[in-house]
Amino acid sequence: MTDKELKKLKRSELLDILIYQTEQNRKLREELDSANSKLARRDIAIKKSGTMAEASVLISEVFESVDRAARFYLENIERRNRETENACKEIIAQAQRRADDIIAGAKQIADPGSNSENMIHTGSETRSTESRESVS
Repeated sequence: MTDKELKKLKRSELLDILIYQTEQNRKLREELDSANSKLARRDIAIKKSGTMAEASVLISEVFESVDRAARFYLENIERRNRETENACKEIIAQAQRRADDIIAGAKQIADPGSNSENMIHTGSETRSTESRESVS
């Protein structure tokens, strides 16, 4: 998923992605623990090899492979979490800016010292009808 696509997602969707990735991480850790446990109990490598040194090499290769796969997955999860967190922060910042604009516009309209009858609020900007008429 690209940064652009992540920025278009709602906060709840981003949180769902984060929850999903966390659950996947937990499941993979459980699978890794299970595989390591089975590997520790198995005596197959030792039976196939003639010596303890050969068995040690085989077991080391298996553990290295499992370790590489686990590191790759965790790096991917961490990267996705950072991307999701950054997208969430941007969405929150945009929402805060929009809220600030709305509040500022409302305060300007509600201010008894301003000429509220001549004020027009359009989206994120507020301007007087006099300045609008001078532009026309």
